[in-house]
Amino acid sequence: MIEAREYGPDSTERELQLLRSRVRLLADDVVLYEEVPVQSLFQIDVMFESLREVTRDLNKFFYVISLRDAGRPTVDTRNHLKMRFQEFHERIHHAAVYTGKNFMLNVAIKFVFNGFGFHSYSVHRTVEQAIQEIDTIRNKL
Repeated sequence: MIEAREYGPDSTERELQLLRSRVRLLADDVVLYEEVPVQSLFQIDVMFESLREVTRDLNKFFYVISLRDAGRPTVDTRNHLKMRFQEFHERIHHAAVYTGKNFMLNVAIKFVFNGFGFHSYSVHRTVEQAIQEIDTIRNKL
């Protein structure tokens, strides 16, 4: 289980496996990224390397991002996330973010994701809503 603390270069192999396991395929072209409670630059790099591996054979994919357990990112982690997302922008059909949280947080997340440069994204309260949105978009392609 992921603890609510920063993970760094001193992380054990088991902790690294836990971080990597938070990025996985939900379907052939749908990737789930479950953010951790406390983000760090190291943890972001580990998880984005996992994202690169999971999507290696996909030209385009849908991206479900769980912020359900995520705490508020620092300016440094937000900037690092923005930089890491750059590699994937052209390959993401749509990013569906879910928070499990209140409406005001969801509105704030829209501003952050707009700043990240996503071409197509949506914000939802549940994973079911996020997946339903992806299915709707996929059916229009």
